[in-house]
Amino acid sequence: MKQLAIALTITLLGIAGCRPAGHVRHEPLSPIPRSTSDTAFSIKGHGLDPDLAMTPADRTLGLQGRQPPQDGLILLFPMNTRQSIWMPNCPVDLEAWVIDEQGVILEIFQLPAEPARAADEREWQYHARLPRHRAKHASRIIWEFKSGTAAEMDVTPGDVIDGNWTRLLANPG
Repeated sequence: MKQLAIALTITLLGIAGCRPAGHVRHEPLSPIPRSTSDTAFSIKGHGLDPDLAMTPADRTLGLQGRQPPQDGLILLFPMNTRQSIWMPNCPVDLEAWVIDEQGVILEIFQLPAEPARAADEREWQYHARLPRHRAKHASRIIWEFKSGTAAEMDVTPGDVIDGNWTRLLANPG
């Protein structure tokens, strides 16, 4: 049974396209046709123009090996379900805002930084030990920020982020 679990983990990691420890992304996210109305959002007087991760490859890469952008990273998923996030190769604490299709913040949860892969740890062992952080609410949208952003902006669940959510959700990436 243990061998089956190990084989499944290795297979899933291969499909997910995980990057090795220490990988720093130098390439940009997939080009997405953007206009100001596509990516300009605001909440409580704060204007936000986030990076977007709309393709499977961009969502898998997420914020691995880099600092979160000033206005965060929106992970846009194809299905409205309880999303699960993990933090490989992410050395900084983050927070995730789970948002519905009208821009209502459903929940905010913490994503603690993960220790780097140990010298004696195999890649599959590293990925297998990483916790998965599962949202309590179904959504297609998770917005990642550096930890503490919600508190700095006085943002709480129930607040609404103004923006062109319909247009963003219509662009499948």
